[in-house]
Amino acid sequence: MGKTFHPPIDSRPSARSASPYSLRRDGACWTLTFAGRPAVLRHETGLHHIAHLLQHPREAFFGLDLAVEARIASGLAEDLDRAAVLAQLSHTSTSPEKPVLLLKKQAELRDILENDDESEIVKREALEELEAITGLQTAHVQDSAGRAVRAVRRAIHRFHRRMSTALDGRGAPHPVLRPFAGHLHQHLLVPSSRYAASTPCYARKGLFGCFIYEPPPGVRWRCE
Repeated sequence: MGKTFHPPIDSRPSARSASPYSLRRDGACWTLTFAGRPAVLRHETGLHHIAHLLQHPREAFFGLDLAVEARIASGLAEDLDRAAVLAQLSHTSTSPEKPVLLLKKQAELRDILENDDESEIVKREALEELEAITGLQTAHVQDSAGRAVRAVRRAIHRFHRRMSTALDGRGAPHPVLRPFAGHLHQHLLVPSSRYAASTPCYARKGLFGCFIYEPPPGVRWRCE
């Protein structure tokens, strides 16, 4: 694959941004101002995740929550219900009617457990079946969450790779995007790597799969 080319940029401070560090989306494009120098970027999911992290420095976000936030911002989800959006993000559902059938089955099993006329043997069998269904649903949700986290990580790293090899219109290393990529590596990718599933202390705390931006002193982003 060839390296990413970008048109020549105006190296003067952006007239529309009062902040030397800003990201502003306008339809299919973003205007980046890094250290007072502007550049225009095409929209992509990884950039949306990064903008959210830049806007909330030193806050650890689960990858699933970043996926949900991006889906809501894109208009693909109408509410802030995390579980509902997770169901939309899942790639493991086999058919749309399956969840409905499971819910009906669960309701039937609960009715058996609450029925004083049922024998203990029938209730015990109903309880075992109910626990089995609940276990399947839990595994399904965990698998969906894992898929969402991996998708977020891929999108962020894909965007970073493009920025780290970006060239301007003359074929020279891009004077804004490459420094921006270096900034993201040092202050977002490296800190976020602490929350890998292979890190025991964060795994025990349930924080694996998180992403965080830790800016250097004096850097504060304005994202719109």
